[in-house]
Parts: sequence; C-alpha cells; structure tokens
Amino acid sequence: MHAGIGGTDSTYGVFRFDEHVLAKGKVDLLFLEFAVNDAGNKRSSIRAMEGIVRKAKRHNPRIAIIMMYFATEGQLPELRKGLTPANQRHHDAVAHHYGIPVVNLSRRVFELVDSGGAVFADLFRDTVHPNRAGNEWYARWIKSYLDVHFPSILDGMFSGDTELPDPLLADNWEYAALLADEAIVPAGEGWVQRSDYSAERGCNWTPPARVWESLTVGEELTVTFWGRSLLLGLLVGPDCGELEVLVDGGEWKRTALWDVYCDKFDRPKFVSLDDELPPGEHRATLRISGTSHPESSGHAIRILHAGADARS
Repeated sequence: MHAGIGGTDSTYGVFRFDEHVLAKGKVDLLFLEFAVNDAGNKRSSIRAMEGIVRKAKRHNPRIAIIMMYFATEGQLPELRKGLTPANQRHHDAVAHHYGIPVVNLSRRVFELVDSGGAVFADLFRDTVHPNRAGNEWYARWIKSYLDVHFPSILDGMFSGDTELPDPLLADNWEYAALLADEAIVPAGEGWVQRSDYSAERGCNWTPPARVWESLTVGEELTVTFWGRSLLLGLLVGPDCGELEVLVDGGEWKRTALWDVYCDKFDRPKFVSLDDELPPGEHRATLRISGTSHPESSGHAIRILHAGADARS
C-alpha cells in the first residue's frame, strides 16, 4: 500500500497516519520517508516522526520499520563536507532511539555523482524528484539493502523485546489524529461543504476534493476537540486568505497561509493553530481575516480536515 502525499511533511503524516495507513489493515513492514519535506524544525520533526513510530508499534509490536532519506540537490554542499543535513540528524535521533535501520539514499546519490558514475540532472526531473533513471537507482539500492539485511529484519519481527522505550519527547504526537467531520461546525451560511472542488493548477492531490469552503471575509466556524494541540489541513493556492483563531475565549491570533508555492498551484498544507494547550476539551473559533497576502487574489479558505493531539 502506498500512502505518501507529495510535498507534505511528517507533521501532516502523523496526524493522518491512523486513518490513511493503520485503518487499512495490519502493517508488517513500513517504509518511512520525510527527510526531504520536513522544514528543519528539530522539535516538530522529532515529535512527528516519533509519533509515527510509536503509533506503528502500538498497532503491531512486531512491525519492521525502515527509514529512508531521499536526495535533494541542495544537500550536495553539506554531504561533500561530510556533514549530515539537519532533517536527517533529527530523524537519526528517532531511528537510533528505537533501533530503526536507515537507508540513506541521498548519500548514495551524491557518492554516485561525485564518483563520475552519473550526472544529477540525468537522474532527477528537477532538484528533488527522480526521473525513471533515478527511481531505478533508488530501487536498486533498496533491493541491495534488503538482500543483505532482510533476514535480520525478519528475525527482529519474530523475536526480541516489543516493549516501547520511554519517548524522546514527552509531548510527541503519538496520539495525534484527524477529527471527525462533526467537530467542524460553520457559524453561518457563508460556508459550503463541497465534494467537487477542483483547481486549474493542482499539486500533490487528486481532484475532486471534499472541503469546507468560504470566500467571504468575516465568516466563522468552530472546531471542538480534546487534546493539547489543534492543527488544520487546508488546500492553499493563488486566492488563499488568512485566518484569525480564538481558542477557549482567549485572544484572537492571525494565521498567515501564503507561502512561496501559493502562486504556482493549489496544494495541501497543514498548519498549527495552537500547540501549547492544557489537556482537556477545547473550542476554537476560526474567522476569515480581512487581510490577505498582497499577491493573493482573494480570501478563500478551503478546509480539508482538522486534527488534534489527544494526549491526556
């Protein structure tokens, strides 16, 4: 089963992991890669990657997990100096703590390139996405790893300790999940729940999408949830607006959604609305702000789903 969504990070991954992976049936072997798309924030990366690992091991204590690090051209200067890119260091910490093997494909790519065995541009469509030749090299390296190590992986699946160690971070996202549809309630008629949303230029999702959509400044909706963190999954693009958020009657806080990709296409994005809440039930009010990025053509908000970290 392939559950990857291009262009998304481990935070998005951990919140959708239950629904998009574990709900599909028992998982015995999990390949895990977010080293390219994680944004370099150490705490967020570890919270999410550790959360995925702990979810997987609670689902199946005998699961075999293999982390992979894909390549980007921007890693070349660090790798040539013998350095490890930040995202890989953060993921290494989780892998080491849980005894998870790592297949470092990025290092393999640059060893191949620097040895004269290939040119980066002949392996990739751009600075990050492999073409057919690049994918063939990836497959070859993964197969060679499994040829050597799969017997020991199998041995670990059927023997050894299945007890989870203490977490690296006590506030990791082991209990993060998407909320049920009923958690999102529009406050007015300005919101429409669409099952047919499409876009002229989309990336990393397949239309049509099911979204709560509003194009009107001032429109509000509420999200009720249990936990310590609230995150929102949206489709953002050339006409996206900004949100104002009020949690439990506190102060309104503005959340900007625009980034360097918004003027190119619509794509999924997961944003943190509040990350330091006391445990318990909370109510968040979301309002479309009267401001938006100068390059945006509108104030549109399109919500795919909300997620919460249900730690007690």
